[in-house]
This record gives sequence, C-alpha cells and structure tokens, in this order.
Amino acid sequence: MTAAVLIGAGATAVMDVWGIIRARLLGIRSLDYALVGRWFGHLAHGRVCHHRIAASAAIAGERSIGWIAHYLIGIGLAGLLLAIVGLDWARYPTLAPALIVGIPAWPRRSW
Repeated sequence: MTAAVLIGAGATAVMDVWGIIRARLLGIRSLDYALVGRWFGHLAHGRVCHHRIAASAAIAGERSIGWIAHYLIGIGLAGLLLAIVGLDWARYPTLAPALIVGIPAWPRRSW
C-alpha cells in the first residue's frame, strides 16, 4: 500500500511538472483538473455522459475534487501495476511494466 502511494503520487507529480514545463516552453496548456472534478461531481448525481463537460454546470469544489481524483487515479494505477508485476518491481523497477499500465491511461486531447 505504501509503495503504491509513493509510486503513484510521485509519478503523478512528475506528470504535473512535465505539464508545467510543456506549458512554459511549448505553449501547450496543462489539463484543467477542475473539469475532472466537475465530471466526478455530476457522477455523484447520476450523470455520466456530457456533450461538453466544460459547458456543464459547475460543481462546488470541483477544482479540489479534480486534483484529489487526479492523484488518487495515479495511486490506483500504481497499485494496479504492483498487483500485476508484484512488489519486487518497487525494489527493482523496469520501464516496460510501467509503460504497459500507464500509457493506456495517458490523457488524450480528443476525449
């Protein structure tokens, strides 16, 4: 459990730092986690699909909800990785298993 939290939060933080670097150097906007929070907020009220989440009604605390969800998803993916490859991976990590678990979860602009 501790390994999943450390690996997941660390990998998520690296992704966030990379987003900041891309924004500053390349002008590529970072993801807006308030929209993730908005989706989760609407999900709690039974709404799953949105034509455009940005056009849906705002949810109180959506930015905080989104950032918390962002890190919990990262921790969950690390837990999945460790469940698949075992805890020894945390001691002797290799790139391939992390990419196999992480790349399908990578955000895509077309979503």
